[in-house]
Amino acid sequence: MRVFTWFQKKQLTPAINEIAIPEPLPGNDGEPAPVQKWKEYQFSLSTPVNPDELFPLFQDTGVRLSNIHFELNGGTFSYSSEGHIYASR
Repeated sequence: MRVFTWFQKKQLTPAINEIAIPEPLPGNDGEPAPVQKWKEYQFSLSTPVNPDELFPLFQDTGVRLSNIHFELNGGTFSYSSEGHIYASR
């Protein structure tokens, strides 16, 4: 997957967890339910680099940031980002 390769190239090690696909609900009139065609991963990452600088390449690739936390400790900045990655199966 492109996103995981990108993290590796940047020497970033996010915590990544695959989200289990829920059992589909039955369709109308006994039709089979549509099959989900993607996998979902949840990730978190802490870095001194602003997420705005890290993630501009992923605007249309299935990477969605859900939380960004900023911390200033002494003279050091720290950003914690959380989000979701949607990838084709």
